[in-house]
Amino acid sequence: MVEEALEIRRRIYGEMHLETAQAYDFLGGRLSMEPDRLEEAVQVRAKALEIRSQLLPPDHHMLAVSHNNYGTELDLVGDREGATRHLELAVEIWREQTDPIAKDLPSALNNLALHYWDSDPDRAAELLRDAIALDEQLGIEGMHYANLLNSL
Repeated sequence: MVEEALEIRRRIYGEMHLETAQAYDFLGGRLSMEPDRLEEAVQVRAKALEIRSQLLPPDHHMLAVSHNNYGTELDLVGDREGATRHLELAVEIWREQTDPIAKDLPSALNNLALHYWDSDPDRAAELLRDAIALDEQLGIEGMHYANLLNSL
């Protein structure tokens, strides 16, 4: 069904359109739930990032979404260097944003913390503390406490 939605958007809007990028992103999310299709998910998320990179300014929140999603997929397939680069970019973009867009920053910090979990537990704990502080500021307390407690 998601693949059909992508094809419909490609026919209606063409390849280089934000609606098409969103469809690629949705498909990537669906594919990442199937362990045997993770490499395909990486390619699809890369396509969403490529489109958004060409159509949006470098500080746009949807570009941060793409970096976050792509970085998460890269982490799942073991590309630590690529994952670090894209997850850090997502956090950097969101740190420059203001509400309501900043609500995505705690989750991005959480994703980056999970990325560092095994290689740098102190950095992971620091990122989770930042996520918790932002959760409190945004009035969504408690979302990242369990991950912080598990990291200590």
